[in-house]
Formats: sequence, C-alpha cells, structure tokens
Amino acid sequence: MNAEEKTIIQGIKLELSLLNQQISQREIDDERQKLLKELPEWINIDLAASLKGGGSLDTIKTRYYYQPCCGLNYKYVHGRKCWHRDKILEWLFITDEKLWEYAQKYKASIPEKFKEIAA
Repeated sequence: MNAEEKTIIQGIKLELSLLNQQISQREIDDERQKLLKELPEWINIDLAASLKGGGSLDTIKTRYYYQPCCGLNYKYVHGRKCWHRDKILEWLFITDEKLWEYAQKYKASIPEKFKEIAA
C-alpha cells in the first residue's frame, strides 16, 4: 500500500468517525424530543427532582442553585412554582461540574465552590 492509498484510507476513517458522531448526536436529540413531548407543559419542583434523580428533594427545595434555572425563570401555576418543560429538559443534564457555567447563563449567584469544581 502506497502513501496515497494510506491517505485515502485515513480520510475515509475520519469521515466514518464524523458520521458516527453525528448519528450519536441525532439519537440523543431524538431521545430529548421524545422526552419533551411526554412531559407536561409546566413542571413543579417535585416532578423535576424526581425526573432528575440523584439529590434529596429537601436539598433541591432549600438550595435554589440546585433548582432549574438556579431558582429563576419560573412561573406560578395553580399557586406552585413551576418551570416550562424546555427549561427542565436543559436542567436534567446539568451536573455539579456544569453548574457554574449554567448559573452564569441565568445570571444567578451561586457558591464559589462550584467555580472550583468546574475547573
């Protein structure tokens, strides 16, 4: 096999790798869209916490920075603090490592320890 053939094969491998990444991203996007359609329009903290899992409901209720949009961008629906399902879907994928950047997006103040965790 000569150098030109090796270059062609490497190019094909790169293209296949890129296609594989696009397919994976498409599958993730499709799953998110499916989940989005299944969720109610407005979601309270109880349902949001149960969807996300991992944390104590009491902790999420008392520490606003663990809430969707870091406790911001909510509306009251039937007297309860709720977030639109689009915001919940975004929040479901936020871990502590991503919390600092997420809080910056919403201009929320959160403890400095999350800045260190994100580094």
